[in-house]
Amino acid sequence: MVVGLMVAAGFAATRMRSLPAALVAVGIVGFGSALLFLLNGAPDLAMTQFSVEALLVVILAALLLQLPIRPPSTRSAGERRVDALLAGGFGLVTFAALAAMTAAPLDLRLTEFFAARSYPEAFGRNVVNVILVDFRAIDTLGEIAVVAFAAMAVWGLLARRAKGKEPT
Repeated sequence: MVVGLMVAAGFAATRMRSLPAALVAVGIVGFGSALLFLLNGAPDLAMTQFSVEALLVVILAALLLQLPIRPPSTRSAGERRVDALLAGGFGLVTFAALAAMTAAPLDLRLTEFFAARSYPEAFGRNVVNVILVDFRAIDTLGEIAVVAFAAMAVWGLLARRAKGKEPT
């Protein structure tokens, strides 16, 4: 049911003429993927996805407030068909690549490595948390910094725009 809703929302996002409505549809896809993580036993990954999705929707909604609700169409019908074919082709190639990757035999060496070392070296029983916090802490800090810098940049652009100055 969740996947069906995500597919419907993804298709609806491509058909929307209103940017806020398209943002809601894309948000449904993101929150649906977080719900799939939650239903498949990954609550920490789901919480991360929920947080990132909420931040993204809020930032994009703030940006959309500065744009016209219904932007004028700048693409002809033929150009939109080419866009749809390219997007569909890219989606099929991505699907085929993911199907091929998941069909390959699973190499469990890293799983065994982190499972064996998470408690003795990092004193944590939740292997995913130990990987994110202890084994890959600098990487996680970098990802958080990227999100924070993006949020500050958006904030600066919105503040500048609110004062009537165009960004350079």
